[in-house]
This record gives sequence, structure tokens and C-alpha cells, in this order.
Amino acid sequence: RTDAQRVLVVGVGNSAVDAAVNCVAQGGSDVTLSTRSGAWIVPNFIFGYPTDLYACRAFLALPWRVGTVVFEAILTLLQGPMARWRLYPTMRALQSQPTVSPTLIHHIQRRQVTVVGDID
Repeated sequence: RTDAQRVLVVGVGNSAVDAAVNCVAQGGSDVTLSTRSGAWIVPNFIFGYPTDLYACRAFLALPWRVGTVVFEAILTLLQGPMARWRLYPTMRALQSQPTVSPTLIHHIQRRQVTVVGDID
């Protein structure tokens, strides 16, 4: 149980994001997500299509530069710029394993999860 506890989750990969979201769901009142390199958060569905099944494959079929620009533009259109949520990606959206979460941005918007940079 995480209610009335402070929780620090280090990293912004899929498992770390799931842990942060689960802490909020279990009543965690002070959940902090620490990230050194930021990430592009990808929703489960893009325009009604499962991201992992269709969307990413469609973008990978395009030339890399074109697919990356289009994918980042769609993510920004759907969720706003990642910098707004203090997730400053140091890589392009299709350069690494995507971090998939349907609810992380929602929790950051409502200040249920706080994003911080590298910790000492």
C-alpha cells in the first residue's frame, strides 16, 4: 500500500511508468518520477488504432526522418509537447523503445505525479 507515503520512481521506461501510475491508483499522495533522459509517452491508441499493432508499424514503413517527424507531430497534437510535462526527450520518438501509458499524462496534469530531472 502506498497511501500517505512518499514514493520516488527512478526511470521513465514502461515498468517505471506503470509503477508510478499504480502508486497513484493505490492512493499514493506524493509520487515523484525521476528521469535523466526524458521520454516520448505514447498512448495505447492513436486515432482509434492500437499503437503497438498498427500505428508504429505504419510510421516505420515511411522513411525514418519522415516517420519520426509525423509520429512526433501526432503525439504532440494528442498530448501537447513533452516539455509541458517536464519530460524532455533527448532522443527522437522512433529512436528507442516507446514508453506506452494511457494515463501518465493524465496524472501529471492533475499533479498526482511530479516529474523531476536527474536526482543526486
